[in-house]
Amino acid sequence: MAATHGIVECKRGRIGGVKLRAKVVTLLDLWKATCGSLDFTDPPIVEMKKPMKAFVDSLSSVVIYRKR
Repeated sequence: MAATHGIVECKRGRIGGVKLRAKVVTLLDLWKATCGSLDFTDPPIVEMKKPMKAFVDSLSSVVIYRKR
């Protein structure tokens, strides 16, 4: 899953392995790779639009990996 989202690169074979491909990985990237996207533009309950946007913004601000 994470490979299709550009987070990791997988190589099969005798000298294969997994390496991080993205320069920056946020919690939002991992959420999208494992749970799918968050649609805060059209939530089922209109009152949830602002809290969902705040949640997405908080996930995107937490960097768990940054390539040096």
